Amino acid sequence: MEAVNTVLPILLILGLGAALTASGFLSGAFSAALNRVVYWVALPALIIAKLSSARFSGESLPVLLGVFTAATLLTALLAAAGCRFLGVTRRDSGTVVQGAFRGNLAYIAIPILAYSFSDLPRAEQASALSLAFIVLGPVMLLYNILAVYFLQRSDADGARIGARLLFGRMAKNPLILAALLGLLLNPLTGPLPVPLNRTLETLGQLAIPGALLCIGSSLSRLNLQGNKTAIVVTSLIKVAAVPVFVALLAMPFSLGEIELRLLLIFAAAPTAAASHVMAVEMGGNEDLAAGTIAVSTLLSPLSLVLVLILV
Repeated sequence: MEAVNTVLPILLILGLGAALTASGFLSGAFSAALNRVVYWVALPALIIAKLSSARFSGESLPVLLGVFTAATLLTALLAAAGCRFLGVTRRDSGTVVQGAFRGNLAYIAIPILAYSFSDLPRAEQASALSLAFIVLGPVMLLYNILAVYFLQRSDADGARIGARLLFGRMAKNPLILAALLGLLLNPLTGPLPVPLNRTLETLGQLAIPGALLCIGSSLSRLNLQGNKTAIVVTSLIKVAAVPVFVALLAMPFSLGEIELRLLLIFAAAPTAAASHVMAVEMGGNEDLAAGTIAVSTLLSPLSLVLVLILV
C-alpha cells in the first residue's frame, strides 16, 4: 500500500496536467513557459539547496555510478542489436536506442524518490536526496554522450554535432551546473545564509509539481504514430529490462536499502522527454521518440510500484 501511496500522487498530478491541457485551461504556451521556469529556476534551486546543506558519505558513489553506467551501456547494446528484429530502419535505430536507455530522472525519478523518502528522519531524507542529485549529474552526461553517438551512427544524411558543441551544451545545462555549485558550496561555506536558503527551498518546492504538470500536459498532445511494435518493445526495455540489469549488476555489492532504491527508481523511470528534442535536432524519428515517451510513461507506474514494494 505504501508503494501505491508513493506513486499515485505522481499519476494524479500527471493526469491533472493532461486534463487541464485537454480542456484548454492550460495552454501550450503557458505549459512551455512553466517548463522553462522549472528547468532553469526551480529544479536548480532545489538541487543547490539540498547539496549545499547535505551531510553524506560518498563511499557508495563509485558503486552506484559504476552499476548504472554498466546497465545503461548494456541496454544500449541490446536495443541496437534488437533493431534488426523489429524492422527498424537505420535512420530510426538511434531513436530506438536512445529511448531504451535514457530515463526521465529529473521530472519522474526524483519526485518518486522524494515521496518514498518522506517517512525517513529529516536528516536522512536530505542525505538520500542529496545522493540522488549527485548521481544525477554524471548520469545526465552519460545520457547525452551516448544519445549523440547512436543518433549520429544512425544518421544517413550526415548531420553531426561535434564533441566541442556537445560539451559546450552540457556545460550550459542548468541541472549539471546547479549540482556542481551545490557541491562546491557545501565544503566552502557551511550552511547558507537563512534568507538565501529559504529562498532556494521555496523555489525548489515548485520543481516537483511544476515538472509533473508539464509532463502531463505534453502527454495530452502526443500522437502514437510510427512503428508501434518498436515503440512498445523499446518502452518495455526501458521500464522492465533496465531495472533487471541494474538489480543483477548490483547483487555483488553490499548496497543499503536507500542506495538500491535510488538505483532501481532511476532505472525504472520512463523515457526522458529530452529524447524527443534530441531526435528532432539530430535527424531522428520524432514520432517514434514521442510514442516511446508516451507508452513508457504509461507503463512505468507498474515497474515503479514493484520496485517500491521490493525495496
